[in-house]
Amino acid sequence: MDTLYTGGRIYTMAGAPAEAVLTRGERIVYAGALKEARAQASANAEVVHLDGRTLAPAFPDAHSHLTAFAQTLRLAPLQGARDLDQVI
Repeated sequence: MDTLYTGGRIYTMAGAPAEAVLTRGERIVYAGALKEARAQASANAEVVHLDGRTLAPAFPDAHSHLTAFAQTLRLAPLQGARDLDQVI
């Protein structure tokens, strides 16, 4: 089953944002111009309009580097501390 995503900000690692993303099953088969995505889509493709939302395809992050980094922002920078008084 083909699904065509369009109508929002679509960010890929290829540079400029894409107008559309076409998936076939669980695979991304095209990201780029909407006209080309429509040309490659099957006649019965489902169209998902993003209503201005952002889509970042192919960014599954099972171990969540972004979350881990965000959690470090709450930590006190103690790399130069040499004793308990400096930590306090």
